[in-house]
Amino acid sequence: MKNRKRCSKRRLLLRIFILGILFIILWYGVVRLISPWRALKVVDAGQNAMTLTVEHDRPLRIAAYNIAHGRGTADSNFSDKAERRQRLEDIGKLLRELDADVVVLNEVDFSSIWSGHENQAETIATAAGYRYRAEEVNIDASLPFASLRFGNAVLSRYPIVEAEVINLTGFAGWETVLGGKKRAVVCVIEREDGSRFRVVGAHLEPRGEEAFRVRSVKEVVLALKYPYIPTIIAGDLNATLPGLPGTRVTDTGVTSVSTLMTVSSFSAAPGDNESYSFEPTFPSWAPDRTIDWILVSSLLQIDRLEVKQSDLSDHLPIVAHVKWMGKTED
Repeated sequence: MKNRKRCSKRRLLLRIFILGILFIILWYGVVRLISPWRALKVVDAGQNAMTLTVEHDRPLRIAAYNIAHGRGTADSNFSDKAERRQRLEDIGKLLRELDADVVVLNEVDFSSIWSGHENQAETIATAAGYRYRAEEVNIDASLPFASLRFGNAVLSRYPIVEAEVINLTGFAGWETVLGGKKRAVVCVIEREDGSRFRVVGAHLEPRGEEAFRVRSVKEVVLALKYPYIPTIIAGDLNATLPGLPGTRVTDTGVTSVSTLMTVSSFSAAPGDNESYSFEPTFPSWAPDRTIDWILVSSLLQIDRLEVKQSDLSDHLPIVAHVKWMGKTED
């Protein structure tokens, strides 16, 4: 009799275990199936954000910053919650000091176990005072008790009137199926006078050969419609120009950055791209590589480019002062 009871109990526990595993698999599968439909979110935080006081003729200020999931210069994404939250607040304060009209952020957590499932884009935007933001998710995987959701964000003083995702080729098929892949986010932004410009936030794959990143930027350019809209591409491209320290080139001697400049006529410097001395942006404690970029289309011109010192991430933030071609400032 006792043996029968033990067997019944074991069978019950086994069934519960199997049902639990099936429930977790089902949960995970559903999240992956719906992930394309929740890859992009545009937010208007309302009237509590910063008041726009800039003049129309002032050059646009565009910033790009890989915030490394808010971990600072540490190797692990897991860190003290209070310390990470303070760092996010400090990043917001830094952005406020930079006084950028639009900021592209990379490696932003929207709901990840290692950052306490905090929406870092919201926290930073609130601290910096940005009313409008777009959240684009690259990795989206979830279990009932934990999740990983992170990607890129665009913060803006001006309304984001249109937004879309550009799907890039995944680095590995199994990885794309199980977790996601790199994407880019495109935001059309409208200034107070009704003029519009387009910002592309991207974080290219650091792994693999440079040819893979060249393929990615070609996919971005191919997906951009309406070439007459002034366009800015910003973010951590994990590539530099041929001849600069840390360069990885294709068999034909090009990189993703040089491809944008030569094939698509984007500019990354005040004046001549070839002769400009680009400051390194990574790693922040001893920078020796320029892998974070702001590039503008031929309708725009970079008036000034700055790399800011900070220990809030393993990357340094960059700021470009951008003006429309043919316009003079008062």
